[in-house]
Formats: sequence, C-alpha cells, structure tokens
Amino acid sequence: MSSHFIFPKPKDWDTFEDIVCDVISRKFNNENLQRYGRSGQEQFGVDIAGFTQNGLSGIQCKHHPNGKITEREIHKEITKAENFQPPLDEFVVATSADRDSAMQSHVLDISKSRKERNEFPVSILFWQDIYNWLVDYPDLLYKHFTKYFPLTELEKTYVSPINEQVRNVSQWPVSSERLKENISQGFGTLTKIDPYKISVGFTTFQDVSYSDVADIEISLPELFDDDKFSEHNFNEAARILNSVKSTLKDPYFSENIRFYLQSRLSAAFLLGWIFRRVTHFDLEIIQNDQVWVTKGLPFVPSRIYDFLPVLINANSNDVIMVLNISRNIEESVISFINCWAEQPKAILVYGLEGNQILSPAHAQSVASDVSKKIKNVIDRWQVRHVHLFSAMPAGLATLISFNLNAICPISLYFLDESRTNYKLGGILKNNI
Repeated sequence: MSSHFIFPKPKDWDTFEDIVCDVISRKFNNENLQRYGRSGQEQFGVDIAGFTQNGLSGIQCKHHPNGKITEREIHKEITKAENFQPPLDEFVVATSADRDSAMQSHVLDISKSRKERNEFPVSILFWQDIYNWLVDYPDLLYKHFTKYFPLTELEKTYVSPINEQVRNVSQWPVSSERLKENISQGFGTLTKIDPYKISVGFTTFQDVSYSDVADIEISLPELFDDDKFSEHNFNEAARILNSVKSTLKDPYFSENIRFYLQSRLSAAFLLGWIFRRVTHFDLEIIQNDQVWVTKGLPFVPSRIYDFLPVLINANSNDVIMVLNISRNIEESVISFINCWAEQPKAILVYGLEGNQILSPAHAQSVASDVSKKIKNVIDRWQVRHVHLFSAMPAGLATLISFNLNAICPISLYFLDESRTNYKLGGILKNNI
C-alpha cells in the first residue's frame, strides 16, 4: 500500500509525535514507549523513551513538514541526549522531512564514529520510513488518518453528471456493431483505449425515456402489463435481457454497467438475476435520484429482523416469504394465501427497522442479508418452491437477486391496481 500512496504530513508537532510513538512502539515490540516530559520541561533531546531489544531507546521528533532537517539540529539533539538519565543505548531522530540521502550518510558516519568510542549509536527516520511502517498496522492507520473521514460520506455513492455528455441512445434491439458505432461518435477523434462503461435505461412503464443519459434504452411495458401478463411474457423478458447481457460481454464494454431503472418489482428482480454476481458484472442502479451499487461500500448493519415462522403444512415443500421493507404487508399476504387449495409448509416474515433504506451502503447490506436468508431457507428447509411477496424499492429488488445463485423456483407476486389482491409477476429459475 505504501508504494502507491504518500500519506499527508500532520500539521502540528504534537500529532506527529503521537504517530511516531505509536509506530515505533509496534516496530520495537514495546507497547509502553512513553512520550517523555511535557512542553516547558527539560527533555534532554528525548521526546519518546522506552526499553527495546536494543536497550534504552530515546527518540527525538523533529517536525519539518515543508522543509529539511539540518546537520546542526542533529548535532544539537545528540549533545542534549548525552545528558539523559539513565544513559541511552541508542538514539533515533524521527523527522517529518522528506528523505535526504546526504543526511542519511551524515548520520551513518556519526553513528560509526560514536560506536568506535563506545557511545550510543544514532539513526534517522524520515517521513517515508514512518509511513512505510505505519501501513503494517491497520488499526494505527485508522487511528491517525481514516478516523477523520466523515463515515456517512463513505456510505454514499456519487455519479458523474452523465447528462452533460453527448450520447446517442440506441433502442433495443440493436446490433453490437451499430451500438459501438453510436458510442464511438461520442469520442470524436479520440481513440478508445479502456473498456467503455455503458449506461442502460430499463423500464416497464409507458412514456419513460432515457434519451439524455443512456446508450441503450430497453422498454418492455407490453410484457409487464397487468391485464396481459403471463409466464411466457416473463420468459420473453428474460430472453431479451440475456441477449443484452451477451452483447455487453464484448471486451469493448466494461463489466461495470449503469442501469437507470423504472420498473415493476418482478422485472427488477429479473434484471438482477440475469446480471447476477456469478456472471462477473457489477451494477450501478439509479432510481429516483438514488444511486445504489453492488460493491465497494463499507458494511453497515442491515437492521433486518425475523418474525417467528408460522408453520402450516408439514407435507408441503413450498414456503411463503414476506419482505416488509418499505411497509408491512403480511396481513394482506396471509389473507391472500388462505384461499389457496394447497397450503404451504410455512410463512416466513422479515422486516426492516424503520421501513427505510438509509444509504447506498445500507441498501447493499440489506440486499446481501436478504439474499442470504432466501438461500438459507432453500437449503435448510429443503424447499422446492419459494413464493416471494415483497414491498420494497425496485432497485433493492435488483440488488437482492444480483446476490442469488443456484435457486429453486421463486415465484414473484405483486399487488394489482385494487391494492387488495396479489398477482403472479414471474418465476425466477436457474434456466432463464
């Protein structure tokens, strides 16, 4: 890590001494090295002192964030350290100045001469040496640097103002050659070198357009119409999305895809399933000005909780799963399935504290936890069919199915326009 970054130097000498004390304590295997004395007291050239494998070590910290340490300074501090009691066995000058080969040679010469006179040796550590040691201890790295980061900002995702770029939207279906030609027009005379990060607009509603932001627009309202829906339509939507996926497997395109999403939950689940993690894609989902991603954010508590299972029919291999993410729907689901001729094995209900996604990192954690719960139900309950009822943002549905793999059939249900009855929205299967 240190070979890739130069850590910023502290602004004040006190912080610099804290860093040096922590790092050298670890490096010299003594957690009890001490800051010696305090401001205004005689320190005899020693800011940090303690016993190491080399005996009693004294460290002098010289803070030079914008300049160099001088020979005169070093000689002055060595002279002071001669009077330290008890006598030192070694003396280290730690400076925030940049590494200086001439100064290193000078200190080596001093140390050699002192050893010949049976006096304590001297060494020097520059800022590069200190941060090279620092990165070996992640807790110290966090303590002195990342703890100052605003953690809530790390849980967010930011997207560049893509609408300011020139994009020639292609309506699906479009050939790979034609799509590349449209994209290349945006490069002008530049030669494309890196894989192109493509933006896709995906909707199941009429009169939704992504012409300002997307390279491809996929509009499937006719396949997800409430009155015309069928399993055949769902499978046709899966065929279309698989065709898109095959096109985007071309090395011309990046495996990181941005999806602008306005769709029914069943279509959102299908989108995540087609582009799921095992296909090696990573997704950015943009919906209603929210930006959710499939990786790269810190783990935060999901706040998902379980209700006690309601056992109904031990002879069944079907299970009802209810996801109360945006609101609680279990009562309407129970009322709906009471009319089924064949009752399921059990009803499993999961809730989200506060019924609200708090950040992109929270969305990522919720999606991961819910997908694990679905997989655990399938494996531990030996389920052959899951009936999934959910109230959640469509983007979260995509994130959940993105994390799934090797499932039994999962039937997806949605409330019809009456808001009192559920309809089948599609069935996720391994072979679609």
